[in-house]
Amino acid sequence: AVREPEGDTLAEPSPQFPVKLGVVRVQAADYRSLSAQPAGKGRFRVLAADELPDAAQLSAIAQWPVVRAVAPLDQNLLAPPYESIDQLRLAAAKVQADLLLVYTVATHFVVQAGQVAPLAKLALGKLGDGEARIQATASAVLIDVRSGYRYPPLEASAQWAEPASAWTQVADVERKRIATETQAVTRMLAASEQRWRDIVGRHQ
Repeated sequence: AVREPEGDTLAEPSPQFPVKLGVVRVQAADYRSLSAQPAGKGRFRVLAADELPDAAQLSAIAQWPVVRAVAPLDQNLLAPPYESIDQLRLAAAKVQADLLLVYTVATHFVVQAGQVAPLAKLALGKLGDGEARIQATASAVLIDVRSGYRYPPLEASAQWAEPASAWTQVADVERKRIATETQAVTRMLAASEQRWRDIVGRHQ
């Protein structure tokens, strides 16, 4: 996950309803995936919104109270190297977003009760009879684009477990990874919606 110090403690939220909500996914600098190509260089990478959240999830976000539009951030709006969350705020400002949902997904492949390795390094078909698990945690923070105020972060997790002998094809395990991450993101967005309803209740 991407972590950095808290922003200015004097910053205050300044939501102006209805809001345009920007959405962007970031990953650590060493992130690799068979299906998603991260862009840029620096402390973190930015992923295009072509995998998560999917179209259905974006549509659901658009139905949150007093959200007038959802804007996935295009990588072309960001100039690498990526060193600060403030760069994401600037990109969000370019599309006139009021708030920015920044999220990341941390996924681990666990085999034989403790062996953790990237998918590319697992000897599929030779993992034995133990349990294999995919563990995904989606973490998010909502940021006020104008003031830089960050609401408390939140996260949600999902897991896929089955006999390790079932892991024989990379494409099949990759499909299960995406399904597990989708479930984690769906749960994270549900928690984010509840957080958003609380924010609206306080400020509207």
